[in-house]
Amino acid sequence: MAITRGLDPGGNKLQNVMPRYQMSEQDLADLVAYLKRLGKDRDPGINETKIVIGSAVPVTGPLAEMGQAIKAVTTAFFTELNSQGGIYNRRVEVKFVDTLDTPAGTRGNIERLLKDDQVFAMTGAFIAGAEKEIVPLLAEQSVPLIGPFTLYPQTSLPLNREVFYLFSGLEDQSRAMVDFAAGRPELRKARIAVLYPRTEASANTLTAIKAEAEKQRLTTPQAYEYEPGRLDAAGIVKQLKQSSPEVVFFLGGPEEVLSFMQEAEKLDWFPTIFLPSANAGAGIFSAPARFDGKLFFHFHVANRSGC
Repeated sequence: MAITRGLDPGGNKLQNVMPRYQMSEQDLADLVAYLKRLGKDRDPGINETKIVIGSAVPVTGPLAEMGQAIKAVTTAFFTELNSQGGIYNRRVEVKFVDTLDTPAGTRGNIERLLKDDQVFAMTGAFIAGAEKEIVPLLAEQSVPLIGPFTLYPQTSLPLNREVFYLFSGLEDQSRAMVDFAAGRPELRKARIAVLYPRTEASANTLTAIKAEAEKQRLTTPQAYEYEPGRLDAAGIVKQLKQSSPEVVFFLGGPEEVLSFMQEAEKLDWFPTIFLPSANAGAGIFSAPARFDGKLFFHFHVANRSGC
């Protein structure tokens, strides 16, 4: 009666702000059954005093430093939140698991986290390289993931309603870098090269770079590929030096970028280099001094991308 006619149990008329709904008898029965369970059924990872949040970060290997930074910032944020009373007097408890060398290993760790700790949601998880394994798992378990760290957000249809991307992927980063280059007068007419490992992901990023360059009316980028993990820095530098592109978009790893610049220095060649942020490790700060002012990284802040 309240839902369909706006009357309370005594037949008194409810205020006009109370909406009235025309519903079938079955829909009404389902809705009433649902309302009766509210306050009794609880999602996993939440009770009267706490909310359990999960995350996954690398603790070993070349990304361990990044993993420790993610863990420290996440822990500090929720510690401060808890000191202010938490969320409706519930403390937030964060559970971390390690990412492993293989996507299957990372999925296994996250799967155990969901099962053993019954987390309410996940945040800041480092799922780069394991998207195809982790994203379907969260959909199966109906566990939200907020702000994953990944190079390749899965935003194609059908969308995954459990994953909320806050950071741009490698393709969007590359588009932002091309857009930045287009805004520099000295690079508008520059010859462009794209150096990338032969992988499907890199090929997709190359397509994004070419499309954005065409949109910005820059010169058509020339592509140079190499076997993943097998960059012949000296050989590729000599090859590129022949056409002397003024701009190089480099999609390789941190050590490969550094060796590329070191070999370029030997030939007295100093092109402007653009790197996605994920490809720039701490070692990049030991780059040859003559690349000062010629090395640009992508950054992401306040939902905006730039260089």
